[in-house]
Amino acid sequence: MALSTAAEIEALADKLTESADAMHAKVLSAAQSKTISQEEAQEAFDQLSSLRLEADSLYTDAINKVLEDMESTQDELMGVLEGAKSKIEKIDRISGGLVVITKLLTLAAQVQSGEAKGALSTVKELRDLV
Repeated sequence: MALSTAAEIEALADKLTESADAMHAKVLSAAQSKTISQEEAQEAFDQLSSLRLEADSLYTDAINKVLEDMESTQDELMGVLEGAKSKIEKIDRISGGLVVITKLLTLAAQVQSGEAKGALSTVKELRDLV
């Protein structure tokens, strides 16, 4: 069974991260109590690092899936983001820049949480702002 949604991919990445966190605590405790050697601890930490990299890769896949589901091209999205940066560079009042920053934060949160429709709406709002 393939993972078909950003939420499913992110859930898998979350579980991998949780497993790495749990093992990290165990290895750290064992190393501090000297029940494992420094070499064993290092090997375990190396494996945990690899697991975290795999989880990070899955988070990236989830974000890409959200962007794919947004039905918005990468060029269009980058154009809107570049417009937001340009608008911030030209503002006279901090409050004007904070409106753009708030929209960017909203977009980032929506992409991370897999809310494709919300992210698309925010991209449109950003396009109107810039």
